[in-house]
Amino acid sequence: MISEVVDAARLKGVRLEPVSGIRPDIMAQAFPFIGHFAIWLATRKRRRQRTGMIALLEQGKPAGVEDLNALIDAPVNRHLVEMVHEIEQRKRPITPANLAELA
Repeated sequence: MISEVVDAARLKGVRLEPVSGIRPDIMAQAFPFIGHFAIWLATRKRRRQRTGMIALLEQGKPAGVEDLNALIDAPVNRHLVEMVHEIEQRKRPITPANLAELA
């Protein structure tokens, strides 16, 4: 998953910012498990922080996932977009357990 984001960012000329001091591009070069674990660990410090997309979904509003993910044609991203649409249609709950499907 991290490698898809890094690859897409490189193709589009996007400079990735560190997440809690960890550079996603460096993590994508590590073993995939280590990279995913490092990002997971960094986000554990910010449990109460919500992305704009999550805030919209929690309010029952469309998340605009197409705007954020339309240019990335990769397997994990396609599945993520499907999951967000299911949440918007109330066919799927918002829960961290959804992430297991993306692994």
